[in-house]
Amino acid sequence: MANNNGSKALTVSATVGGMKKVSFAEFGGPDVLRLVDADEPHAGPGRIRVAVRAAGVNPVDWRIREGQVLGAHPVELPSGVGLDAAGVVDEVGEGVEGVEVGDRVFGEGADTYAEHAVLWAWARMPEGLSFEEAAGYPSVVETALRVIRECGVRSGQTLLVSGASGGVGSAVLQIARDRGITVIGTGGAANQDYLRGLGALATTYGDGWVERVRGLGRVDAALDLAGSGVIRELVEHDRRPAEGRLHRRSR
Repeated sequence: MANNNGSKALTVSATVGGMKKVSFAEFGGPDVLRLVDADEPHAGPGRIRVAVRAAGVNPVDWRIREGQVLGAHPVELPSGVGLDAAGVVDEVGEGVEGVEVGDRVFGEGADTYAEHAVLWAWARMPEGLSFEEAAGYPSVVETALRVIRECGVRSGQTLLVSGASGGVGSAVLQIARDRGITVIGTGGAANQDYLRGLGALATTYGDGWVERVRGLGRVDAALDLAGSGVIRELVEHDRRPAEGRLHRRSR
């Protein structure tokens, strides 16, 4: 199910009896995924467990499944799948405050393509937000917050975002705007109105994009979410003092 932020969510149906989870015993494509019986996880100190209602589906999930990011995400086979989930709290670990059994939450954890999952970061779901929508937010919003911080951009400055119409880009635009940061967002022709609706100074990819961006104003920091390296072209064409910051992040 597609969400407003550009990611997707997988609805998990409850079963009677033992817990079900999605697992893989070898690296590969979607065909290696299996629905298996598994022991229920339990919330350790500082953790909560949720009865999963929906699990977020992120690009990193298939990269993990294919063994492409073992340096950042070591995998011991067989392994579960999924980092994001939304559900109802059914177990609270030692030392956890501010959340109770029965609360509707969304957050990040491990093996979230399952009937129960342990989360290490979470927030209560706002009224009116569905489980499917909420499950699409955790990783993209956490990534957006982190890359804005790493860019070091602040209120009154301008941030260039390449690949601004995706899930992380959409979150970056909204968070940056709320912090008083001007955002120039690049995207396809079909996404220009969408980017403007999120408060960006929008422009398209393609020939002449460097001139179009420079015509919109000075750039203090740049974020390459597409992972294509196109922002370096802007840096190479810019003969002003190198005071800006370039940050690359593949989605």
